[in-house]
Amino acid sequence: MSTAFWMCSENTISSMKRKAVQLESLIPILKERFKEDKDAIIQIKGTSMRPFYRDNQTLVKLTQPGELKKRDAVLFVSERGHYVLHRIEKIKGDTLIISGDGNRLKDTVPTSNVIARVKAHSHDNIHWTDERNPQFRRKVMLWQRLKPLRGILMRFKRFNHKDG
Repeated sequence: MSTAFWMCSENTISSMKRKAVQLESLIPILKERFKEDKDAIIQIKGTSMRPFYRDNQTLVKLTQPGELKKRDAVLFVSERGHYVLHRIEKIKGDTLIISGDGNRLKDTVPTSNVIARVKAHSHDNIHWTDERNPQFRRKVMLWQRLKPLRGILMRFKRFNHKDG
């Protein structure tokens, strides 16, 4: 996820014009909002978090990282300086083992590189899924355990999906 299409507060979602901007330019704004104890909403770009987040459709509500937990989705800076949104698979002290929901490969990230945690996500701007809701976390846990079969499941889903 290297591009965010827009960022706003919840009460301006429907009235804002969307403009593509590099995520890097939003980081100072995000940090300022977090200092004021406010959340921010950005639209997802990319496919590494499928099936839970959809390219150019899913909105995520970002908040301060706070206490991180296994299965939290976090925005972080990678070793190469890229901004990435992936999910925590394991926590080992001050180190996170992170992977995209649609990826097999894992990254090791220091907790100090985490900028934000995903508090909730939405595909329609109306219904929001709380990321720490036990029912959603069970779905994430099941998906993580199915890692060896993900490729097959995703191809099967695409094959049976009317939109392609």
